[in-house]
Amino acid sequence: MDASILAFFARLPRQSPGSAAQTLTALGHLPELPPDARVADLACGTGGATLALAERLQAPILALDQAPEFLERLQAEAAARGLADKVEAVVGDMASPPVPARSLDLLWCEGAAYILGFDAALAHWRELLKPTGFAVVSECSWLVPNPGLAAKTFWYAAYPAMRTVLENIERAEGAGYELLATHTLPSACWAAYADSLEAGLADLATRGEALDADFVRALAKEIALFRNTGEEFSYVYYILARK
Repeated sequence: MDASILAFFARLPRQSPGSAAQTLTALGHLPELPPDARVADLACGTGGATLALAERLQAPILALDQAPEFLERLQAEAAARGLADKVEAVVGDMASPPVPARSLDLLWCEGAAYILGFDAALAHWRELLKPTGFAVVSECSWLVPNPGLAAKTFWYAAYPAMRTVLENIERAEGAGYELLATHTLPSACWAAYADSLEAGLADLATRGEALDADFVRALAKEIALFRNTGEEFSYVYYILARK
């Protein structure tokens, strides 16, 4: 990713739609974890989910991302919240995280499994879980069988492999998981993310900085779509137990 675009996203509170409240709602579908739980948040970005999990679980969390800029912000925020001893920020690839096989009680990933492919990510990450471990993975999913033209045009170009919730459940079960629950991110989170993108662009203008014009045009289309998601698509948390 271009350095200026990376810096733009590093300044945002989150790199995809979501909120601490939604993270904790998804977490609430899991049974209680052991007091010495081993937890990893893969492709954590600047740590919106990481910090919420660390505060609630009071357990050490491996926070992995490929972008050092994201992790620097995460570490600063963790220190400000008194969570520096709970967050281990590591630069790395979620396709090969520095995690021993069968070692995790909980693997978390919000909004990034699509990079590997939902099926491939679940299959690979299952081997990192203890036999009693859990995975919570959010995936952009179709909520209706016949979405409108604007949504179809955008997502068929951006993520042609996007599937319905039922299709993703079938794939997760086929990959060796038991579905405990799903949780759908509300449209308000998409609108809030659109607001953050717009505020980020305004901040750049104030700084006298510029981004690639094609990127800004594409971002404007995303902002417009995200403000009018309706009920056609959203990130859905798939809350899973290893079988």
